[in-house]
Amino acid sequence: MIEVLKRYFEINLNDYDNIGVSLEINKAVAIASIAFMVAVIFFCLHRGAIRLVIMQLTRHGATSPEEAKTLKELGLDKRRFVKRILSGDNILTKTVARVGKKQYDYDEYLALSKKEKREIDKIDFEKEAFYIREEKRDLVSNIIDKYVTSVPRTITLCVFIALVTMAVIVCMPNILATIDNIIKSIKK
Repeated sequence: MIEVLKRYFEINLNDYDNIGVSLEINKAVAIASIAFMVAVIFFCLHRGAIRLVIMQLTRHGATSPEEAKTLKELGLDKRRFVKRILSGDNILTKTVARVGKKQYDYDEYLALSKKEKREIDKIDFEKEAFYIREEKRDLVSNIIDKYVTSVPRTITLCVFIALVTMAVIVCMPNILATIDNIIKSIKK
């Protein structure tokens, strides 16, 4: 087993005369694959959290400042990922509003100092109440329909990425030999 791993993971581009770059290519491919899987998982969590907040606000009828709900009332007060998304600048913060938050236009916001901007953007998740903006209600159904994520689909995608990575790693010696021969023939 160790011999097989060494055979496939200790391929260095420097071993090919005409490529001549010091890089262990299969380790780079494996690292890129793992990074891609982490990105897929993060993306699915992000979309799921956005959909969850929208669905909870819709279920609880939080469609105006008078009907706004806190995260505790929505049952989302323990979810850090939801808090992080509500703190950012994304489709959720463009769809959901906070009660009492003053709306600034672009020029007014730019005129504020960094300290004032930090105070404006600071959210007390224990007290702040959220609702769906009136002008963004058409976007809500779009989010609910298109932001569906599932654990089986995410796992399937990660398995597919792993299989493609293994295929690339196994085929890498042949691919590199072909590239080396092409470069060799071009140099002649």
